[in-house]
Amino acid sequence: MHKYLKAIGFGDSVSKKDLVAVLQKYMNYKESMEDELYIGDDGSKWAEVKTYYGDNFGIIWCGHLVDEKEFELDYYMPFVDGVYDTKEEQPSIESKKDVGVFLGICDDIRIGVSLIFQVQNSRQCYQWIKENKELSVPAVAFSGLSLSGRVLLPIIKEEKNENERKEELQNRMELITAARKGDERAIETLTLEDMDTYSKLSRRIMFEDVFSIVDSSFMPYGLECDLYTIVADIVSVEKTINIITKEEVYGLVLSCNDFIFNIMINAKDLMGEPLAGRRFKGNLWLQGTIKDLG
Repeated sequence: MHKYLKAIGFGDSVSKKDLVAVLQKYMNYKESMEDELYIGDDGSKWAEVKTYYGDNFGIIWCGHLVDEKEFELDYYMPFVDGVYDTKEEQPSIESKKDVGVFLGICDDIRIGVSLIFQVQNSRQCYQWIKENKELSVPAVAFSGLSLSGRVLLPIIKEEKNENERKEELQNRMELITAARKGDERAIETLTLEDMDTYSKLSRRIMFEDVFSIVDSSFMPYGLECDLYTIVADIVSVEKTINIITKEEVYGLVLSCNDFIFNIMINAKDLMGEPLAGRRFKGNLWLQGTIKDLG
């Protein structure tokens, strides 16, 4: 069983046999699989099937056709659709050792780390790589699944209007971009800013809790490259149910330094009451759909 199935409402009571039965029921109603098919280098026919168990979440089933009708399952993964398209620097796509599994990699200056994520539209990516196409407008719809999290109260922020805050963020992003290109003045400015920030934090940490100082964070977590631990502002909350198990799940839209994405978590695994304006702290498995692949 995939452990992140719990995040979309499939608890411990659901077995792989139950899930395959649900898939088979879906396949029996499908007259054609042409939309989900892609042809491997050896001429084999692979299929990627999405089944939804809520408004925007479900399971992606990947396998191959033994004959024109028999679908043999190779692997499956739970998913939640990304709500917002984010413009990114040219994302790269790499195939994992598993057949048909792809990882996306892109840099995002707003959160300061290279984002590595599980690609949801593997069939399109495979076709894109095979035909050596280029992305016309690089964009990714990010989302994530979480197995544990808690709600934090918001912190008191300096009173700045939205335009000032956006201008400061834009200036810093431009400095980071220039520093990456070797601009010595930008490197020096960023170094001085970091030293000043470190000095302020060193004084405050003696008397304050770390989460009253750190507004948001997005850091790699564990051994897997697409797992992260985050602290982010809650933009909106939606409580829904899995139509099969009737388990309650939360869909949260989060913002981390203006990097906006959505996650899903089982209501049983979230500590506290999620409300817009509060913060979410937890671990997540990052996913994404690469747009404009044609």
